[in-house]
Amino acid sequence: MAWLAASHPSDVAPTEESYTPREWEKPLFHMTGTPAAYRPSGSTLASGRRPKATGDYQAWTPES
Repeated sequence: MAWLAASHPSDVAPTEESYTPREWEKPLFHMTGTPAAYRPSGSTLASGRRPKATGDYQAWTPES
């Protein structure tokens, strides 16, 4: 069975392949789902209060 990995087909499954990072590669830290995840102001998961609307838009209402 051929595996497709980023446009490079291989006969070895990703879980069976030994991978060694290159010297110039940085470690990748995925913080999603952790307390250290990025939560911009206004997010329902951010601490604090959501900033008030600035009034720079007009809400759409359907025509009657």
